[in-house]
Amino acid sequence: MDAQECGLMLGYACIVVFLFYIIFKVAMPLRKKEAFTPKRRRRRNDDDDDDDDDDDLGPKERLEAYRRIGSRRSDQLNIGKHRATYQDTLAQLEDNVNLAMLQMVHEGGGEIPSDEKLGKIQQLHHFKTSLKGMDDFLDYHKD
Repeated sequence: MDAQECGLMLGYACIVVFLFYIIFKVAMPLRKKEAFTPKRRRRRNDDDDDDDDDDDLGPKERLEAYRRIGSRRSDQLNIGKHRATYQDTLAQLEDNVNLAMLQMVHEGGGEIPSDEKLGKIQQLHHFKTSLKGMDDFLDYHKD
């Protein structure tokens, strides 16, 4: 075996290794794991509100984690005690939104508002719809 044959064999070996490398690099990301398959169990601090890394939880564990978060937030807001205050705040915000929308329409002087003003009116309307949703939530969430 002379130097030329050794170089050729070494070249073929490098090509084969490179091909295996490319195949495994491309094939590995294509293997997708099931969305609700738990990888491993980690102990988590119950005071964590940011559950960004709960992608390793199964469906039941995820449901329990969401329930804990909801319970913790409900306790922090104390909805049962402050429900009337929250509802009064939402009603006042809704009045303010209505007044702002009316002012924008009135400033038009009877003309059709510009696209910019129409966009702002639509944003205010969406905000008012969100306020209504929060009020419905308070009605539903009775302790």
